Amino acid sequence: MSTLAQGKKIRILNADKQEGKKINGLDVFWLTGNVKYEHEGAIMHCDSSIYYRSQNKFNAYGNVKITQGDSLTMMGDEVTYNGISSLLHLIGKVVLSDGKLQLYCDEIIYDRNLGTAYYNNYGTLIQEESKLTSKLGFYNANTKRFTFKDSVYLQHPQFTIIADTLEYGSENKVVYFRGPTDILSDSAKIYTEKGTFFTNEDVVYLIKNSIITKKASTIKGDHITYMIEAGKGEIVGNAYISDTINKYVVTGGKAIYVEKPEYMLVTEKPLYALNIQNDTLFITGDTLNVTTDEEAKRNIKVYNHAKFYKSDFQGKCDSLTYSETDSTFQLYHQPVVWNEQNQLTADFIFMTTRLGSLDSLNMIGNAFLIEMEDSTKFNQIKGRNMYGKFYENELRKIYVSGNGQTVYYAYDEEDKQIGINRADCSDLLIKIIESRVQRVTFLKKPNATLYPPGRIPKGELFLKGFNPRFDEQLHSKEELFH
Repeated sequence: MSTLAQGKKIRILNADKQEGKKINGLDVFWLTGNVKYEHEGAIMHCDSSIYYRSQNKFNAYGNVKITQGDSLTMMGDEVTYNGISSLLHLIGKVVLSDGKLQLYCDEIIYDRNLGTAYYNNYGTLIQEESKLTSKLGFYNANTKRFTFKDSVYLQHPQFTIIADTLEYGSENKVVYFRGPTDILSDSAKIYTEKGTFFTNEDVVYLIKNSIITKKASTIKGDHITYMIEAGKGEIVGNAYISDTINKYVVTGGKAIYVEKPEYMLVTEKPLYALNIQNDTLFITGDTLNVTTDEEAKRNIKVYNHAKFYKSDFQGKCDSLTYSETDSTFQLYHQPVVWNEQNQLTADFIFMTTRLGSLDSLNMIGNAFLIEMEDSTKFNQIKGRNMYGKFYENELRKIYVSGNGQTVYYAYDEEDKQIGINRADCSDLLIKIIESRVQRVTFLKKPNATLYPPGRIPKGELFLKGFNPRFDEQLHSKEELFH
């Protein structure tokens, strides 16, 4: 609306009856029947009115209607209008309409110069299928934007919004959150303290203390862009995704999330934490990718600098996959796994777990197992491939297939060291109890020598490729990012 030149007189366009006289030197007119005024492009109708010509103002009563061009209409029971200040005070069953919405309240103050309206004793806004109520409300006719404060409640067939403060653009149907806000729908519950809701696209952009809850899932982050019904989103900064039914938590700096079929792509220190039998498996790397199969079982892929930690086994490699379908790990590119005092390395390692504990082990290509008795004694088993079996999370049996070699410390029945056994045999079966080699079965003709303590040749004490990396072993989840 244009700024008014102060002092332009209100014009009487019609009145079935009018009577005027001077009161205290001022011209006062009583108008009745089809009263009609005009001022600066606004047309005002009513049943009766008192017009103060000297002060350029009027009071109007009954069926009050005010129109400003084709865009704005206001109706009520009574109005006071000042032609100098262009302030309009409308009371009694007030309705304000801009052609696309209707605002209902008991009282409204409208500044024609600024194009702003205000109410402070509850109002109701209706636009198509949306209905909003609040105690306080502001409307800018120039920007077509509302600001609502105190007890804000917005109802829509697809969602409900409960807020302290929000703004609403009537033309673009965008909601702006400016305080504690709850968005409720059949598929999700959202809390935020600042953000934007693009209702036409069903997309929210949340930037302060935001939480999205969907059934058993919780999503949090510094900045969240989320498609509510589609269940898709992007999180930037302190990304957090959890599922209480499937007992996992995913965190990272950035994340892309899809609810169905479940999909996650997480970067910047991603961490996947899965609760298993009262323990937690943590997996991390440069990039974490989670997908689901037809049975909704997750498959986790980690690329570059992959690490994992559980209280009873830990590992590192360049990349890994973990499948919840069969509880298997596949470790690629220089993998190393630690289990208690055991270190396992190979070109490729395939492990299975059962009830959260290690169950079987497949080490393919340049397989090497080191068992550390103390800082100077290392039992060693080497071969082309190795296959191990765990019982109660302890490595108990190992089958060596091809190019088998061993170095292990031998003890008598009184647990006194009797020497060091050095053996070569293509295929071996090894039994381990309490992290010690108890029996070696040579499946083919062996070449074996038991050296007395201190008599083993220097070149025989460590097998080729011996590379203890126990100093790299992870002892807590915090060490995953060190």
